[in-house]
Amino acid sequence: MIRINLLPLGKRPVEERIRKEITVFFLLIFFSLSVMVYFHIDHTRTIKQITVKKRLWIVKFAATKIGRDSSKSFKKSIRCWNRS
Repeated sequence: MIRINLLPLGKRPVEERIRKEITVFFLLIFFSLSVMVYFHIDHTRTIKQITVKKRLWIVKFAATKIGRDSSKSFKKSIRCWNRS
């Protein structure tokens, strides 16, 4: 009678499955962090663009204010806009 040892063949798929699970886990973590970093950078860029637009609007508003008001009221309006 021929004896065949099947134990090593039974262990191999279990080890491969564990290796696949670990690989998938780390890939999931990596891609999740990549997506989070991308959205953070995009959000930061949007905030900077809005801030620049607001500052340009304040300068434009102040330039029209200079023509109409005295410098004292102009300084008050600039202080008011810089607080927000």
